Amino acid sequence: MTKVAILPEPSIQDGVMYRAVAGARQSVAKTAGAALDALTAQLPADETGTLVIVQNHGPDRFFTAQQQRRLGELMDRWRAARDAGLSLSPAEQQELTTLVEAETQAAGERAAAVLADLGKDEIVKEVRKARERQAAKWDYNLRAIIADARKRQKDSGREVASFSTKPKKPA
Repeated sequence: MTKVAILPEPSIQDGVMYRAVAGARQSVAKTAGAALDALTAQLPADETGTLVIVQNHGPDRFFTAQQQRRLGELMDRWRAARDAGLSLSPAEQQELTTLVEAETQAAGERAAAVLADLGKDEIVKEVRKARERQAAKWDYNLRAIIADARKRQKDSGREVASFSTKPKKPA
């Protein structure tokens, strides 16, 4: 399963953009959905399962409240200057560029931290333990594991969804 983190980022041109990150792959777009779509297009065909994490944008250890506040101030000044046909002073433009770069770096570090935390998640640990118990029960024999799963599925009496394109044979 591919793990994807989607993070809002300040943008000089468009206010907020969204960065989707999956390992070394990244995409940036105007909406979280567009960023996810662009990232998904980069994934190999065998990586069809996707876990998406959307984080709220707030101060954290990667980009502080003071940095966010100053970035917001500079973005407001940049927009006002742009609308008036002016530019920021070179010092302010450099500070803005530095803060945007710092937030971009923070977004990557934040995504990496979230992905690392997934391995520590209690639910994930429980699922892995259950998977290990099931595999050990059948001596790690994949055919036996699948046969048991099919038997339990049949014995459950529940309707089972099939994604097969083959038509069912009449009973």
